Amino acid sequence: MAILFFTPVVAANVSLANPNQNFGPAEILLVGRSVIPEDIFRSLLQFDISAVPPESVITNATLRLFLIDKEASIVQPLQINRLLSDFSQNTVTWNNAPAFEPTPFSALLSDTNENNYIYVNVTGLVQDWYLGAPNNGIGLTTIESETSLMRFFGYEDGIVSLWPTLIIEFESAIGA
Repeated sequence: MAILFFTPVVAANVSLANPNQNFGPAEILLVGRSVIPEDIFRSLLQFDISAVPPESVITNATLRLFLIDKEASIVQPLQINRLLSDFSQNTVTWNNAPAFEPTPFSALLSDTNENNYIYVNVTGLVQDWYLGAPNNGIGLTTIESETSLMRFFGYEDGIVSLWPTLIIEFESAIGA
């Protein structure tokens, strides 16, 4: 079995309170509703998985994020959504962000997850991309009806070990 680690090729935040403003590339990924002002943030990420060799079988894929902090002391989901069209981190805004569909991939986060890595199994999604489904990236969301803002490290902060990472485990189908 082999393992590859991928950092994002693009990352951006979008903000409901600033629907025409671009917030990319993102050093900090924001997800959820903030306290003041009441604003909703979503984060968009895209990973280029073309380095996975042809004729491979992806056996596991994990999204690793570093949770800096949460504004609300509640247990809340981090939902991984499939983006339905492409986007540019330099021009994406709330108003032109791609539509998305929820996936079954999520994690429940509490205060004990702060200042730690969190891991979300996204195997089915990455397998779909590898088999030819459009890889437009993912959108990160959480509860948007109450205070729920979470902050994750993005990929422009210079500390590579804290960047979002897609970890793909695979086996070569050649000779199997």
